[in-house]
Amino acid sequence: DHYNFAKHNIPVIFYFSGVHEDYHGPGDDFEKIMYHKTAKVGKLVYHTAWELLNRDDKIVVDVENDFPPTR
Repeated sequence: DHYNFAKHNIPVIFYFSGVHEDYHGPGDDFEKIMYHKTAKVGKLVYHTAWELLNRDDKIVVDVENDFPPTR
């Protein structure tokens, strides 16, 4: 989901816990969610966003990337 933002030099953070046997397959359903870990990730996302939004200076965007030009 983040790819198109990054391609247009819009800053992204991609939180990813890794691939598993059922990743994006028929067996990848809500019964396998580890809610205690999901809560920790949610807190990390919240605190990261809070820190970024409350900085005195804007973050610096690295416009040099490996994406081909869009125009």
